[in-house]
Amino acid sequence: MWYLLLVTDPSHGPFSTTVERRRNDQLIVWAAGEFDMNAELGFMEAVTSAVASKPQSMVVDLSKVGFLDSTGVRCLIVGKRRAEAAGVSFTIRGAQGITETVLSMTGVLPAMAKPADDADDAEAEPRKAWWKRLRPRS
Repeated sequence: MWYLLLVTDPSHGPFSTTVERRRNDQLIVWAAGEFDMNAELGFMEAVTSAVASKPQSMVVDLSKVGFLDSTGVRCLIVGKRRAEAAGVSFTIRGAQGITETVLSMTGVLPAMAKPADDADDAEAEPRKAWWKRLRPRS
């Protein structure tokens, strides 16, 4: 019999979000804790209100997220869709540990991470737009 053990950093605790507006019309959504199904409502409310304030760009900082599951991945994809539908740029930053691993394995990290400069990268556009082909949840 096989068992799967997920190790999380207990110092991160329950999920929370804080939204900060910067002078350059950029919003930072600071996420902290375990980004799982219990975090979905809070995160989506934060993203919805952030998008409604019509910033030029939004960055989700994941540096304090100790765990991320498929619900968290889905929330990021839906958040990006909603933001871009409203004309708001959406990127993520600061993923580390298990969060970075999950986002890398699913292809979300290269699709949503704030790029240094891929203007000359011929594969940049297809890599950024893969999530648009996913079907919305009904």
